[in-house]
Order: sequence, then structure tokens, then C-alpha cells
Amino acid sequence: MTIREGQDRVGAVSVQQLDQLLSPPADSSLDTAATGTGLGDAFELFDETLFHSLDRRQLLLASREIEDRALRVGNGTLRAKFQTEQSFAPQESLYRRLAADAKLSLHIYGTDNWTPPDIDGVEFHSGTNDGLELYWCLAFDGGPDPEQACVLLAREHDTGYEGFWSYDQNVVTDVLEALSALD
Repeated sequence: MTIREGQDRVGAVSVQQLDQLLSPPADSSLDTAATGTGLGDAFELFDETLFHSLDRRQLLLASREIEDRALRVGNGTLRAKFQTEQSFAPQESLYRRLAADAKLSLHIYGTDNWTPPDIDGVEFHSGTNDGLELYWCLAFDGGPDPEQACVLLAREHDTGYEGFWSYDQNVVTDVLEALSALD
């Protein structure tokens, strides 16, 4: 499938890649064989494309791409905003692995009524009820390579999520700064 921006061809994705993007498996690990991560090139083709009806599994795949990228780079800052304590719970083992296997500065944001688990190497920030409970956000600064910077920002609504992901360093920096202001 050819991807165009106006009249310009910007790339192509296979039907398999498109299927993985639109119907990812419901796996929450960083096992690339199971989750379909490794789709970085396909994600980059849709960089800064607004989406209006992605579901939780599709956003989880985009999140896995960012988390996997942070793990591969091995250092830098990864900030994640979870809507609820229940949405973080299935991700706890993954963040334990990120903390143990990489030299990342990991920051997790949650709401006032959240009692985060004790994970060495992860800094939890509570009290982010400033209207952000509807948002799913994940941002990685790229560590030593700013070209690896990426962000996902989505707002939940009645029929799914709307938002964007981006590999633009300026956009990533803006989101990272907004999240760090919640510290």
C-alpha cells in the first residue's frame, strides 16, 4: 500500500504491516514476535497523522514501539501518563523490565487515588488530576540520539481515542516538558 501526502509518495507499507497496525495482538510484553513491534518504519510513515478512532489495542501497539525503542537505545528519559491505576497494573512487569534492563530515567504519572507499586528505578508522580485523566501519553527523548525521540498522545472519548504520535524532536520536547511540569 502506497502512502501519500498530497501528490507526493512518502512510503509504502505491506498489507501485513497495515494489518498489524490496525489489528495488533493483545500482548502487553516487549516480545517483538508476539506484539508486532519492530514496525518503526510503518509508524514513521504516519508521523503526526491525527487519528480519530483507534482503539486501546492499537494504541498499545504504538506504546510498545516507543517502549521497545527506549529499551533498544538503553538510556534516556521515558515518561508515561496512565489514565488509571488499573491501566498501569498490566504494564507493571514491563516497566520492571525497562527499569532493570536499561539505564532509563523512568517517570510514571497517575492520579491522586493511585498507590503505585514499589519499582526500583521508576519515579512515580501522583496527583495529576488536572483534567489529564482522559489522556494516554508516552514520550521518549531518544537518549543520546535525538533521532530516536518519539511521543504518543491520545485522548479517550466515547468511541475510542483521538490524538497523534510523532517523531518530531520539537513535539517530543514540548510533551516531555509538559509532563515534567507535573513532577
